[in-house]
Formats: sequence, C-alpha cells, structure tokens
Amino acid sequence: MEELRCCPFCGGDAELARGEDDFYIFCPTCKMCAKTADRYDNITDTCDKTIETWNRRSDDGHKRTD
Repeated sequence: MEELRCCPFCGGDAELARGEDDFYIFCPTCKMCAKTADRYDNITDTCDKTIETWNRRSDDGHKRTD
C-alpha cells in the first residue's frame, strides 16, 4: 500500500479512514475531509484508489512556464 502524502491545504499528516462501505482521507490538523474514490468490487482496490487519488497533485510532474 502506498504511503499517504501530507495534506495539500495545511501540510499536516493525513489519515486514511474507513466509512461504512468506502474509504476517505481526513486531516486532523485542518479538519479537511475528502472521499476520493467510489466503491470498487474489491475493498483493497478501493483503498488503493483512495490513496492514489489523494496523493495526486494538480502540479505533479508539470512545471509552470509563465
């Protein structure tokens, strides 16, 4: 399982939490919460997709040229 990146809003440590039938990410520092993946057939796939989505940043691999 991939490690969670820090919160993009405050830099705090994010936590993976499990809801009734899905996963979500929560930052206890700034109280930001995000459901980042829909439920998949396999619970491991759902967890992995949630982490992958959270860890993606809008500027991953792209440098601004202006």
